[in-house]
Amino acid sequence: MATGREAGFSRVNLIVGGPSATPQDTDVATVRPAPTHHRTVDSWFSFITDEPNLLRVRGCEVATFLLADHNFPLVSETYMVRTESIEAECDRIRAVLTADIRDQKDSPADPARGARLAATVHGRDLGLDEAEQVLESKDQNELGLTADTRANGLFTITGELIEENIRTLGIAGVDITAEELFDLSLINEVHEAKPDLL
Repeated sequence: MATGREAGFSRVNLIVGGPSATPQDTDVATVRPAPTHHRTVDSWFSFITDEPNLLRVRGCEVATFLLADHNFPLVSETYMVRTESIEAECDRIRAVLTADIRDQKDSPADPARGARLAATVHGRDLGLDEAEQVLESKDQNELGLTADTRANGLFTITGELIEENIRTLGIAGVDITAEELFDLSLINEVHEAKPDLL
């Protein structure tokens, strides 16, 4: 069986239909997209909400695509907690989820507000670019607000999407079940207790 990295390359080669790339002919770049800006690399693999927008505010023309658009879906930006925390700290986790859902629900009405808070208050020591944060906020809103999340609530995942993720992980050599990976109980409880979050 191919390793996760080899399987990933095989899938990307199928998607782009170009010359076959292998891990051996690939250089791993830093976590910032400067090599793309300076044209020392051909492409960049990242979150669609982050590095592409860093390039846009620097005046670069950027083209992007989602892996999910090419039958390679993976949920990301997830909350990960220990099983014992779900049992022992459920009230605190629910409070965090509730606050974050409210924030995400309010963001489309004023994406600049969250960007301003990120750049000038909560992340003021991180050197964030407020213009880039506005673009990131708008992209995040577009990704997070889908027909499914409008119907079921933000941060929810349909059974179909869960199964697609498990299949995708299997392609990459990860053997895991939906029950081992996903526990949506607290998110579901938050939405049941606070229907105004829908």
